Amino acid sequence: IYKVPFRPCNEAHAIQEVIFVLLFSRNFKKQEVSALEAAHDLWRDDLPRFRKPHMFAVHFGNEPPTQDPIAGCMFDKYKPDGSLAWRLQANEDSLVVNCLDYTRWNDVWGSAKRFLDSATKALEAEGLFIRSVGLQYIDLFLWDGDASDYDSSELLKADSDFIPASIRNKGPFWHLHQGWFQECDEPLTGRLLERMHLDSADDTAKGELFVRCDNTLRIDLFTPIDPNEFFDQQDGFSDSVYDFLHEKNKHVMRNYLNEETVKNIRLDSK
Repeated sequence: IYKVPFRPCNEAHAIQEVIFVLLFSRNFKKQEVSALEAAHDLWRDDLPRFRKPHMFAVHFGNEPPTQDPIAGCMFDKYKPDGSLAWRLQANEDSLVVNCLDYTRWNDVWGSAKRFLDSATKALEAEGLFIRSVGLQYIDLFLWDGDASDYDSSELLKADSDFIPASIRNKGPFWHLHQGWFQECDEPLTGRLLERMHLDSADDTAKGELFVRCDNTLRIDLFTPIDPNEFFDQQDGFSDSVYDFLHEKNKHVMRNYLNEETVKNIRLDSK
C-alpha cells in the first residue's frame, strides 16, 4: 500500500528500463559484426529475433570516404503484449543490453552479463578494448491522485541539494538535466560520470502525470581493459564493477526521493 499519491510503474518496483553499456576503443569492423550475427545460436533461446538496421552514408566534398559506416545488429525478445522485453545491440563502437522486464538485480545482471560476455567473445576481435562501462536506470512514478492536485513534492526530497529551490516555483511541470564527473580508483581507475535527467511532466495522449528519473552512471577508464579480463569468471571482476554501479544508483536516487518513497519501492532491497 503506497501512502503517497504516486505509484511505481510496475507492481514491485518503479524501474521502467535498465541499460548496460560497454564502449570500446574503436569501431567494430564488418567481419566482426558478421561474426556476431553468426553467433546468434548462443543466445537465440533468450533473444530470438534478429534485425539489422539500415544505414545511409552522406559524403560532402570531393574527397572519397575513408570507410563506409558499418551497420550494427540487434537481437530482441518481446513480451506477450508486443512490447520489448530484452535487446542486445551492437552499434559502431558499443555493445548495449536493454532490459524492460526487470525482476531482481542478480537475475537481470546475470542475463545481461551472459549476453555481453558471449557477444564480446563472438566478435573475435583483435586490438579491441573496453574504454567505458555504463549503467542506466529509468524509473517512472505515476500520479494516482486528481490531476488538479498534482504535486511532485509528494515524491521528491524537500531539502535535496540536487534539486534547485527555484525550480519548484516554476509550476508543476519542469525538466532538470544535470551531470558531473569525478575521479574514481575502485573498482576501475578512471572518471565516473553521474548524469541525472529528472522530469516532472504529463503525457496528454495517455492522460498521465508522472515523475521520471533517468540516471546514467559511466566509468571512463584511464587505461582500457581487455574484454576477457573484464569478464574473467574466476575473479568476478565484471560483477564487482556492475554491483558498484548498481549500489551507486541507489545512492543517487536517495538524493532525489523522499524517505517514504525510498521505503515504498524498497530501494535498499536487491
